[in-house]
Amino acid sequence: MKSVVVTGAERGVGKAITKVLLEEGYHLIAVSIFMPDLEKMKEEMVKQFGFQNKRIDLIEFDLREVNHIGSLVNSIKKCLNESNPLWGYVNNAAMYFPSSKGSTRFSDIVLDDMIEILKVNMISAFMLSREMFQILKEAKKKGSIVFISSVAGKEGSWINPVYGMTKAAVANLAKSIAHEGGSEDIRANAISPGVMETQMGLEIYSSKEKLNERIKKNLIRRACTPEEVAHLVKYLLSDYAGYMTGENLDLSGGSLIK
Repeated sequence: MKSVVVTGAERGVGKAITKVLLEEGYHLIAVSIFMPDLEKMKEEMVKQFGFQNKRIDLIEFDLREVNHIGSLVNSIKKCLNESNPLWGYVNNAAMYFPSSKGSTRFSDIVLDDMIEILKVNMISAFMLSREMFQILKEAKKKGSIVFISSVAGKEGSWINPVYGMTKAAVANLAKSIAHEGGSEDIRANAISPGVMETQMGLEIYSSKEKLNERIKKNLIRRACTPEEVAHLVKYLLSDYAGYMTGENLDLSGGSLIK
């Protein structure tokens, strides 16, 4: 059974990805800072869909602890074996607002808050994807790495420019990994969703009314759903996308069309 590591797996897009990949028959290694939420998610899926407990392994880890990524990698390796080899890595976890709840505007954000966002969204993404790439390379098996980026990485973000900067960075990282991984048949791609009516989306726009105002800029006048992202992840992990690498796929409802 092929194994896929998903970060930020306990809610929103990460939860949808976990569900879709379980339905597809993968063994999931779900990573999150919140173990109670992971356990609740696992219990819900086992109950609703009849997935066996052994189909999901849970790992609690704070991606801000970039100096301890090795500990996370060791925990992941313990979930892998000949029956469940690594096939894919989905870098979904992200931080928008710092834990201080301070302003994220360009003129206001302080260094500590900036560094906290960079650690989760960019530094840990680089370090963990490098480790997953190495596992795939040493096993001499093909595989797929998927980064959840954002339209904010393409058009910028006046609410939080640091977030937009980090999302541009992971999309660029996918291209860099694609260059190195091509000869190994290890692919890397990114997905850039537009506005989403998730918990994070509502937090970003502060109210459903403001979120709906943003949606009016889309050609398709609704929010992107977590399930739409999840099924695109499923495609990128599959052999059907075997000739696709280094791409950053828009899932923005046409908002980027000028």
